[in-house]
Amino acid sequence: MSILSHDYLLQVVGERRLRQLTDDEATGEVVWDTIDEICESVDAAIESYAGGQYSTPLPANATVTGIALKLFKFEIYSRREDELPKNVELGYKAAMSLLKDVREGRAEIKGATRLHAASSMSAPTPESPAA
Repeated sequence: MSILSHDYLLQVVGERRLRQLTDDEATGEVVWDTIDEICESVDAAIESYAGGQYSTPLPANATVTGIALKLFKFEIYSRREDELPKNVELGYKAAMSLLKDVREGRAEIKGATRLHAASSMSAPTPESPAA
């Protein structure tokens, strides 16, 4: 199951806009197969960045859903627009920056299960002298 549901996408992007961005054959319908392919790509990208730090699948919390939506919009608008809307481009850059921070351990995903201790660079304790 994708991070982004059809109902959620209809709510935040809108049926008319989804139809404009997916209906290559001018059927007047939203092409859900195209949307599902983009959602699978988005899910895979998020998990590839977060997978080294967290067990997957990640919870569909506000952070993860926000990242997914920004990546989704970038991908779906890229199908039609020669020049992306500025908010879509900026959203994509922000989402990718956050994913890179997650990958490097500089940002966390609340509610997700970490694979490793929070930091291996902690200060030495009396029981473990500095190397």
